[in-house]
Amino acid sequence: MSIEYLREFLHLPPSIFPATLSKKTVNRAPKMDEDISRDVRQPMGRGRAFDRRPFE
Repeated sequence: MSIEYLREFLHLPPSIFPATLSKKTVNRAPKMDEDISRDVRQPMGRGRAFDRRPFE
């Protein structure tokens, strides 16, 4: 069965079409470059106490 036959049989206008033919949009954040994302992320370490060095 074709879409045209079903439209004629069901008396549907051409503006109506099956949901399976419509494109679905996916909301995703754009990927960041590896170099940029490495700078943006919090650095991995042993914790904040180890990052601070006593003043001499």
